[in-house]
Amino acid sequence: RHLYANTVKCLRVKDVCMQVETVGKTANPEELIFRAARQDYSSEYVYDHIVPTLLDGCAEDVSTVEDFIHKRLSRGEWGILEHPTISFGIEGVSREVLAHFTRHRHLTFDVQSMRYVNMSDVDRDTYTTPEVFTNEEYANRHGTVDIDNRSHAAQLYENEVQFSFETYTKLVESGVPKEDARKILPIATTVNLTVSGNARAWCHVLNMRMKFNAQNETRDLADMIYDELAEWIPSVTSWYDEHGPLQTGP
Repeated sequence: RHLYANTVKCLRVKDVCMQVETVGKTANPEELIFRAARQDYSSEYVYDHIVPTLLDGCAEDVSTVEDFIHKRLSRGEWGILEHPTISFGIEGVSREVLAHFTRHRHLTFDVQSMRYVNMSDVDRDTYTTPEVFTNEEYANRHGTVDIDNRSHAAQLYENEVQFSFETYTKLVESGVPKEDARKILPIATTVNLTVSGNARAWCHVLNMRMKFNAQNETRDLADMIYDELAEWIPSVTSWYDEHGPLQTGP
């Protein structure tokens, strides 16, 4: 992974870090992958047998479920990763990054609606402040970013974002529907969401969003998702570490 995504700090949403939490998942995902793929080569119904018995019928170089999965992946059999699924609750992600992630069409989303939710609540963190304003060594895909007066630029950004939220609040209080007033809010506005997908779909997300030329906040989110996946399905992420990015589709 260290060859594919550089190390970056967790993006801050005001004083609270963007959060990723596993809220639902397939239990024993690697066993499910193993049994599903093993059925391709077994004359008997694999769910009638324990794992050690199924392993006994494998090739000599396969003694564990991980060995079996890695051998299948080495042959490009990505379809076996479509069986287990996992769902994440994500807090404090900007609408900008949400737009990046919703381009992954094999994921399923439910997102906090700015049409129904009043975004003028001053007691909650409502927008992201990019690291470029706080980190003198900040770099993107073009290299280190030099700003003539970083603190002045940061103040300009904060002033304009705050002004847009103040204007939004005045519009809503005057009777303008939230679905119309929201148009004045910046792309940095944060929302919470739930997103679900199978292991193959998540590998594709990592392929696109962990690489260095991905947008920084998007890369932060992908990095956090990787950590959750590594706990859930380590046999796949260990293969990804060594061989990624994976060509999971044409």
